[in-house]
Formats: sequence, C-alpha cells, structure tokens
Amino acid sequence: MKIKRLFCMLVAVIAFESSTAQILNPASVLRDKVIDKANQGIEKAADDIVNGNIGKNKPKDSSNEPIQNDSQSSNTDSSPQSKKEEAIPVTLQSYSKYDFIPGEKVVFFEDFSSGNIGDFPVSWNTNGSGEVVNNNIFSGKWLSFNNYNNFVWSEATWNVPQNYTIEFDILFPEDGSANIGLIERPKPSENLEVYNSKNAFWLTNQGHSELDLGFTYEAINNEVRTLTGTSSTDETVRFNKLLHIACWITGQRIRVYVLQKKILDLPRAIEDTATRYNSIAFNGNLLISNIRVAAGLGDTRSKLIKEGKLVSYGIYFDTNKDVLKPESYGALKAIADALKESPQVRINIVGHTDTDGKVDDNLALSKRRAAAVKAELVKTFGITADRIEIDGKGQTQPIAPNDNPSNKALNRRVEFIKI
Repeated sequence: MKIKRLFCMLVAVIAFESSTAQILNPASVLRDKVIDKANQGIEKAADDIVNGNIGKNKPKDSSNEPIQNDSQSSNTDSSPQSKKEEAIPVTLQSYSKYDFIPGEKVVFFEDFSSGNIGDFPVSWNTNGSGEVVNNNIFSGKWLSFNNYNNFVWSEATWNVPQNYTIEFDILFPEDGSANIGLIERPKPSENLEVYNSKNAFWLTNQGHSELDLGFTYEAINNEVRTLTGTSSTDETVRFNKLLHIACWITGQRIRVYVLQKKILDLPRAIEDTATRYNSIAFNGNLLISNIRVAAGLGDTRSKLIKEGKLVSYGIYFDTNKDVLKPESYGALKAIADALKESPQVRINIVGHTDTDGKVDDNLALSKRRAAAVKAELVKTFGITADRIEIDGKGQTQPIAPNDNPSNKALNRRVEFIKI
C-alpha cells in the first residue's frame, strides 16, 4: 500500500510540474506539440512498413485547386484576395495544338473595371438582374447573374469585317451552366429579345459534376435553325475554375476553342456571308469577364518581314506581372514561324502598357514583359537570342486615349519591329 501511495504521489507531482512548466514556460507547449507530431510521423511510418506502402506515391488531387485569372495584358493591381491563389502549373507547351490567333485590332473590350461593385454595368442590359462583383478566387471584376430565365447582353455593338475573333472568360459556380449567344442586332435602339435573334450562334453548356465539359451548338440563319450538334472538351466539369472561350469567325466558318482545345470547326455555320455578329448575350448561373472582340486576321509574316512592324494583341500576361499566359501560344508560334522563314531578320520586341499604375512601375513592367516574350521565343520555339533585342515604353506611347476599357486594351500591346 505504501508503494502504491508513493507511486500515486509521484504521478501527481510530475503532472503538476508539467502543468506549471507549461504555464510558466510557453516554449514547452511548442516542444510538446513537436514531440507529438514526430511521434505521429513515426507511427505512420511504422504503419506504412507493415502495410507495404513504402515507395508508393499517392497522386495529388488538384481538382479543387483554383486557377488564377487576370485580365489579359493588364497592368493594374487587382483587388485583395481573401484566399491565397495557387495556380495549377500550365505551360505554353501544353497549348501546342492551340492554333487560335486573335484579331489584330481590338474593337471591343469589357472587363467591368469601370463598374461599381453591386451595380449592374451601364453599357449592358438585362430582362432580369445582375451585378458587378469581386470573388475570393479570381482577381478583377465580374458580371454575376444566376437566373436561368434572365438574359444579359451588351448594349454596345461593334463593327467587324468578315474575319474577326471573340474571346471571354467564364466562371461557373457549383452546378453552373450557361447559354452563350453571338447575335446580330439590327439596331442598338431596338428592344430585342436576344434569344429570338434573326441571326445568331448559340453555345450551351450544362454543368453536371463528373461529366465531360460538353457543349451543344445551334446556328440560326434568317430565323431558321440550320445547324445543331454537340461537342466535348474531354475534361471533367471545372466548377469554380476559369474557362477561356474563343471564337474565330472567317466568312461562313466558325471555330470554337475551350481552354487549350478546339471543340468545333464548322465550315458552313453562317449561310449569309454578310452576317456580322455584333453583340453577345449570356444566361445561366455564371460570372463573365474579359470580353474581347478583335477585327482582322493579319498576315504575320507580311507585317513583320515585309512591312517591318507587327503589333500583337494576342500575347497575354497575368495582371501586373511579366508571366505569359499559355493561350499566347498561337500568336507566338506565328511570329516564330515568320522568323524561321527569314533567318536573316533581327527584331526588337517593345512592350507597352496603359496608364493604370505608376509611370516608373509601368516602364519597368513593359521591359520585363518584352524580356519574357524573348525568353519564350528562344526556349520554346528555338529562335537564337542574338536575333532579338528588347525594350519597353511603359505608358509613354499610347495609340488611343486611356478613357475606357476598350482603349486601354489597345494600349496594352507588344510590338515586333524589324531591325
């Protein structure tokens, strides 16, 4: 009994001293946690040995990792994020089959940067509701709406030739889906029911978890539905992920790209070559931003080699960074091909920004972006470095007033000048 009593007293003393030490010495708390963590690791390692799991690598589940979204060729800081952005590694090489090349002149650009958070944007219309928002995964401003009976559409129309491109970013919340319409509006002042447009091309995505990202399409020519079908990106639905969608229209032909894949190539989607889609409409549960329409598909080789200067709007960067976005692949490849066909030609790459931000910061940013383009031409496309010089002009050489998103998009550019 005495031994038992002494043992109990000893345990009580040790417990008291341990408790007192933790109160008087906070470092002991950290020490104990480290010891506990180490013991857990030892126990796990022992279990792995017993179960034969040593040397087996478990695949990382990246299905819920956010992809960073930034306005193309933008040089402004985005709003603070409430979550740390962790971009899934995507390289230019992963877009090696992405042959989309944006039009050479921006005629319309909308990133909702001039809209107030919580308001419906001034240059848009709706038969329901919507609002400009930020979100905690992707930077910039977005137009958000979530009623499947409501449509939103651009009140601003644009004039384009036979050849033009339309791009935009979509973010689907969980269980999101969308109807996307390229439409021909007769007059901006007319009260048009966009879903009954005389001439239109509609893409529809139905978002369902763990299904391929499938699209149906429908061409409407003179109120007659002339072409319908389905397509898939062979990827699972990406809720809370950025989808960059690009449409390339040349005469009667429509090509549609989602992410790095061409999902549609319809040579006779447009019956009347006089048709010009001059507005865009959406409905569903989604957010949209970075809508860009560019006219003309210039001859890269002719402009660079024969005319001596090429202005590119198809080279995209993350916001306020010199990191090339992978969808720049098509434009960079066209430039590299022109240089390979004329191996004696040397060029100067010059970066330009809009006026958002500080003058000195923009100057430095434009030079870093020019350097990034050179590095990619050398590394990915094999152009020798001694053929390329670089420079940056920042905001000092605008080609349009910096008074709206479309004009700012014109000023954010990369120029290639024959030396």
